[in-house]
Amino acid sequence: MKIPQKIQRLLDEGYNFQFADYFGKGWSLFSQNVWGFAGFAFLNLMIQLVAGVVPVIGFIASLLITVPLNIGFFIVCWHIEARKFHEFQTFFKGFEYIGPLAAQYAIQMLASIALILPIIGFVFMDWNILEDDLPSIQPWKFALLLPLIYLQVAWYWAPMFVVFYKMNFWDAMEASRLLITKKWGTVFLFLITTVLVMFLGMFGLLVGIFFTYPLMACINYAAFSDVTRLMEEGENDLEDHLIDFN
Repeated sequence: MKIPQKIQRLLDEGYNFQFADYFGKGWSLFSQNVWGFAGFAFLNLMIQLVAGVVPVIGFIASLLITVPLNIGFFIVCWHIEARKFHEFQTFFKGFEYIGPLAAQYAIQMLASIALILPIIGFVFMDWNILEDDLPSIQPWKFALLLPLIYLQVAWYWAPMFVVFYKMNFWDAMEASRLLITKKWGTVFLFLITTVLVMFLGMFGLLVGIFFTYPLMACINYAAFSDVTRLMEEGENDLEDHLIDFN
């Protein structure tokens, strides 16, 4: 596995996770292009909604579209933070990495399915079909969800490692997992909080979701950028691994 020296140093020495600061930085990034973020969020969600309702083809389309679209928020955040010019088309630059991003998403989905199958099995084992009894799930069986929850959180930064550090999908997943695991509990609470921010957009006839959805992405980018020292200069890794979006 090839991990940039900068990331390996963070794995060896640890890092601080500035929980509250990322909300302020995320808001600052978002506020510099509110309508661009909101417009892309609307288009993004509509594309995914249409793709998702098509049988079979919708699954493949989701595999090829979801991650490249969502990474567009992070790419624009990078442009804003780096003070580089960007336009609406910049949101779609994630498709330049559709191969490794789709592979990462596919493995993550397959791992999720593999981990959730035992839970489904236990549900059917407890279901008395002949008597039409509803399945009862004992509380301890929810512990089977823990590996799934762990991996979903631990792999959250993998797409950003693919794009910003030009890593292959597996190395990106491992770098994300190893780095987040060092602060897994804190990152888990952080992600839960950002999801709550997103769901605030469910109020007001759902229109707010087009603002809180990209705001959540900006906040998460802020965390990744700070932890991995994305903007740090004077590092060979920055020159060798960081993508040039110009």
